[in-house]
Amino acid sequence: MTALERQMAADAVALSKEHADRADAAEARAEAAEARLAELESAVAWHTSCTSCAAVRDAAYAETMRREAAEAKLATVVAYCQGRADAEGRVHIAGILATIGTGEEDRG
Repeated sequence: MTALERQMAADAVALSKEHADRADAAEARAEAAEARLAELESAVAWHTSCTSCAAVRDAAYAETMRREAAEAKLATVVAYCQGRADAEGRVHIAGILATIGTGEEDRG
């Protein structure tokens, strides 16, 4: 390999690194812009100009959805248990889990 070829190879590596750095920086800027856009969209959806207020409302809404899902599962368990108790008033957990699922599908 000649000195010129070595220099060209070194230049190519340097350019590749510079392009990779620029691409990483552009990706970081795009991700930050997408996050900011999501905040602003949330604020618009909640009819407020305060992104902090919208974040609180988002969290409250998510908690409400979680609570309602838990209440629905509890109602399913109660309905299952009615009339299925043994002589001592016990209901087998396997039947309950088969009715409502294990809960693993709810975990992200």
